[in-house]
Amino acid sequence: MPGMQFPYPRKSSIPNSPYISSRSTSYRTRRRLRNLAPYVVGLIAFVWLLIYLFSGPSNPDAYRRPPAGIPEVVIVTTLEPHLSPRYRDNIIENRRDYAARHGYTTFFPNTTDYDLMPNSPSSWSTIPALRHAMTKWPQTPWLWYLTSEALIMNSRKDIYTSIVEPRKLESLMITDQPVVPPDSVIKTFSHLRGERVDFVLTQDKEGLAGGSMLIRTGEWAKYFLDAWFDPMYRSYNFQKAENHALEHIVQWHGTILAKLALVPQRVMNSYTREVGGGDSSGLYQEGDFVANFHGCANNGNRNCEEEMAHVSRVLVTSLEEYCKSRPVIEITNVCDCTRTIMSSRRAGNTIRGPRSALTDFLAANNISAQQIRDDYQRRRTQPEAGDAGEGSSAQTPVQDEDEALAAAAQAEEDEKKSKKRKRTEKEAIDKIKKAKATKKGKKAKKDDPDDESEYEDDFYKKARPAPGQFEHCEICSKRFTVTPYSKEGPDGGLLCTPCGKELAKDIKKEQKATSSKPVGKKRRKLESDRLDGVARCGAKSLVQLCIEKVAAHHDSIEELGDLPQPLVERLSQLFSKKRVMKSKTLPLFLRPDLESVVVHDAAYLEEDDYRQMFAVVPKMQKLVLSNACQLKDDAIDYMLERCRNLKHLSLYSANLVSEGMWHRLFREVGTKLQVLKLKWLDAAFEDAVMEDVVKYCPNLERLKLKLCRRLGQDAVDCVAKLPELKHLSLQISREVSNDTLVNLIELRGSGLQTLSLEKFLDVDDAVLQTIHDNCNRLTKLRLSENDTITDAGFAALFTDWRNPPLTFADFNSTRDVDNNNPTGPEEAPIGLASNGFRALMAHSGAALRHLDVASCRFIELSAFIDVFNGAETYPSLEYINISFCNKVDTSVVAGIFKSCPALKKLVAFGCFDVRDVVVPRSIALIGVPTAQDAIEQFGVGIGVEEAIGRMVEVGA
Repeated sequence: MPGMQFPYPRKSSIPNSPYISSRSTSYRTRRRLRNLAPYVVGLIAFVWLLIYLFSGPSNPDAYRRPPAGIPEVVIVTTLEPHLSPRYRDNIIENRRDYAARHGYTTFFPNTTDYDLMPNSPSSWSTIPALRHAMTKWPQTPWLWYLTSEALIMNSRKDIYTSIVEPRKLESLMITDQPVVPPDSVIKTFSHLRGERVDFVLTQDKEGLAGGSMLIRTGEWAKYFLDAWFDPMYRSYNFQKAENHALEHIVQWHGTILAKLALVPQRVMNSYTREVGGGDSSGLYQEGDFVANFHGCANNGNRNCEEEMAHVSRVLVTSLEEYCKSRPVIEITNVCDCTRTIMSSRRAGNTIRGPRSALTDFLAANNISAQQIRDDYQRRRTQPEAGDAGEGSSAQTPVQDEDEALAAAAQAEEDEKKSKKRKRTEKEAIDKIKKAKATKKGKKAKKDDPDDESEYEDDFYKKARPAPGQFEHCEICSKRFTVTPYSKEGPDGGLLCTPCGKELAKDIKKEQKATSSKPVGKKRRKLESDRLDGVARCGAKSLVQLCIEKVAAHHDSIEELGDLPQPLVERLSQLFSKKRVMKSKTLPLFLRPDLESVVVHDAAYLEEDDYRQMFAVVPKMQKLVLSNACQLKDDAIDYMLERCRNLKHLSLYSANLVSEGMWHRLFREVGTKLQVLKLKWLDAAFEDAVMEDVVKYCPNLERLKLKLCRRLGQDAVDCVAKLPELKHLSLQISREVSNDTLVNLIELRGSGLQTLSLEKFLDVDDAVLQTIHDNCNRLTKLRLSENDTITDAGFAALFTDWRNPPLTFADFNSTRDVDNNNPTGPEEAPIGLASNGFRALMAHSGAALRHLDVASCRFIELSAFIDVFNGAETYPSLEYINISFCNKVDTSVVAGIFKSCPALKKLVAFGCFDVRDVVVPRSIALIGVPTAQDAIEQFGVGIGVEEAIGRMVEVGA
């Protein structure tokens, strides 16, 4: 009912007492707020602190250095077409010298390369030039624009540590100051963090100084350059064109001001003359990074080339004084000195050595060898008579500068002299040699019994100081405490610990150099070369020598040029073998024109290296990565984005790729995939992934699955559904039934050209019979490490088989394994035995090139003699492995030599009845157990008949 009153107030309500005034209520409220205020402020401050400490930078790549092979900075300088060739060359050489020193790169576009509005000043070309550089080097973090009116004077400074490193930049930033001096109401931010800065600039007395500026590449840089190059600004007749447009957008666009950091002018843009009056805080001083001859191009009374040449002449004069003060260099004139000094400069070669202090001095002061030579020749040709007085008066101010720079060069010399240990190294070596010569003389004197000078020397010899006393080192004159282990110097004095160690090293090196070296290659090195395929008969080819030389000096190689793909892959194999395939050397094997990337050992590669691999080689069709332990989902995702034409994929130990990414990989590239080789995969690659392989890879022709731990019988069933399969290699860790293999061969056997089944221990004769009935195109057959198939099964396989002769046969380790009966069952031998071996050679001997019957120990001697009797020949057989066939003797080896005219390599480990073998030319015999011979014996100089004759003579 309206107006109804409850007898008691609700607990959730506050009674409106008629006795409490509104004034007292407001007082109570204020008091409560006052009590809560500290807690609220503290909570806000705590949240702000967490955000400040743990929030990432605005640019996610702020701390990330570029991948190997990508320059960290691109120096951009726009050049006017009307510049003189000499002036242009000096500017380009100045930038390139500095860039080569720090690993940067340069970009020199012409101002006429870009379409500008009619009647627009050419200085507007700065903006499209920066945009062009950003497109050309998308992964480079920083662009440095430097006007053609400036020179880099101190090449020791690098951009990152001197300017853009976040903490360094925070210490340099000019905060809370007018953006455009002197009275702009817009001021720089006072709390800007260094990692949030994307634009670094200086200012002079008149405004922003755009002659030297740094821009971090990225989306913000694209927005900034597009806004700056807006047609509205270009059509507006600014007095200073793009510079006034820059001042406008910086003051009126907060998104640009929020990324701007102003630094003192002398940090990166020192002027050689005052601008706008006022103090001289921005004028160039010795040691400054950049000297900007601001306004020299637009002022008719000034000439940029002459002003820069004047600075160079002053530096050249200082260099000449420096050369004259060095008596060590034997020269005939100053030009020879400078030529000697500058000979260590990088002149197109790709090998760099250590830089001396004088080289640093020349580079820091922008001294060119060509300029020194030209100035010297010009002074020589000047007439001695003429304006002598006028010339002397004109050179007076220059002489003062010459003296100052000569003093700087002398200071550089003094600094170098302070490194006493390096300077005295040659003297120490000379003393050591002198001491050895003295010892030899004393030894000769000892042989003369009438010579008493030795006793006189010992009588007057100074006593050795006791341990604990102080003594001065004989070589470096440094004071040290004598110990019982202090070494004696060349002249009998004691040496400090560092000099003693150096002396011991030198003596050890000399002893090692004079010691007799073993003749020929060491056994282990020879075996390593054999496994690499390097060890061959006769002299090495020129290509092989060049490949080995490149691999030996990998640290000094910058690029491989346009080598053909097979040589690149061969070099990759050697680099992987030597464990030098790392982030530094990977770019050698990446070129945009290549269609394959083969890395046999990617264990040292990081995640960014894979991204670089896919970025540089977008046309990739073949990818082979072994030991790809850092290949992750992000890299696979980037590969799917960049490389859309992948046809060949071989991965070894890529165990950080998730199951979901495996599914996505085959769904996106499966239609073009023709070759798939996977090995040593762990938990993420399961039978369900193979279902996607069958579903999305209809054109798959070659499949290799080895040691994939989670694959089993279901995966083999999936393989049977691949319609275009021609080459199959399986090594499954889990048990697979014979019925599954029989079904696979029945469905796909007619199209198979190669078949490899390794470590299928329970495969029986039924599988061989299925191969016999269904496979009629095989050229390669491997059935290894099996203890179930019988010799009768092998004989039946090769009897009346419609398949053409095999070229590759591998049946190693097919034998019975029973320690209680090492000779095996007599009635039905297990594995490849005598009858199966005879049937194999009768069927495929005419075309066979590779034969491996290692550990088939039940093949009798009579079977080997029947096959290799000299009457039967096998014209294509190049490789035979009969290791651990204990019935083989010397007569079998001789028969192999005679029956196989194309033989190149015979492996016979564990054949203890093979003795006194004479190896014919062009054949490598490996593993014959003769202690005094090498594991691998090369035949040299004699033919097969002569070798067999010698073996017969030795046996008789």
